[in-house]
Amino acid sequence: MAQTQAKLVETLATSVGHDEAVKLGREMLFSVGQDLGKQARSSLGVGDSPKDLTRAAKILYHILGIEFHLEWHDQSSATLIIDRCALAEQYSKTTCEIMSATDEGVINGLQPKLTMKFKEYMTSGCKNCRASINLDQKEAQN
Repeated sequence: MAQTQAKLVETLATSVGHDEAVKLGREMLFSVGQDLGKQARSSLGVGDSPKDLTRAAKILYHILGIEFHLEWHDQSSATLIIDRCALAEQYSKTTCEIMSATDEGVINGLQPKLTMKFKEYMTSGCKNCRASINLDQKEAQN
């Protein structure tokens, strides 16, 4: 699966250029991830608590061979830290840039008031992948 995804990303980047490939791929995959997250929210009975988010994400990531932990700063913000990723062995930095939009969508689908954004990738030489998770600013004002 990872090899196929990496080849497709490489083909897309070659066809339309890196920046356009990232833009197009991320738009499409965020929506796919969001739908998956919504389905998981419903089938797993995920509520709005940090505990529920962690439990659901552990189930979904385990299937992909990804080990992570969440460092909660408060009820509205956390850092997701990926300690091991079986996919990173096959992915390039560009592939991670694009594919991580799926994860960002899943988190939003699991808990619609949250947004996630990756900041660091193993494939760019970092020890871990890191993403910030935050309560949507519109929700924070309510």
